[in-house]
Amino acid sequence: MNPPLPDSYSFHFTFTGTPRSKLVTIKQGTPEQSKIRGYLFEFDLTAPREIHRLILSCGAGEKNSLGFGWCEGD
Repeated sequence: MNPPLPDSYSFHFTFTGTPRSKLVTIKQGTPEQSKIRGYLFEFDLTAPREIHRLILSCGAGEKNSLGFGWCEGD
């Protein structure tokens, strides 16, 4: 089990490239079809190791259950 995060810590998020828009169709060709616009971008994150692990494990964003919010580390 990971130790809890401290009450305050350094957190810094910076875009390192230009975001690119991508439109994805979910359940294409059915009455439930919907379109979701996502963005692809590169970023730098300065945060405690536990935050990095959380984002790499779960993703970041509101549509993670649909496969969005995926991140990879260097």
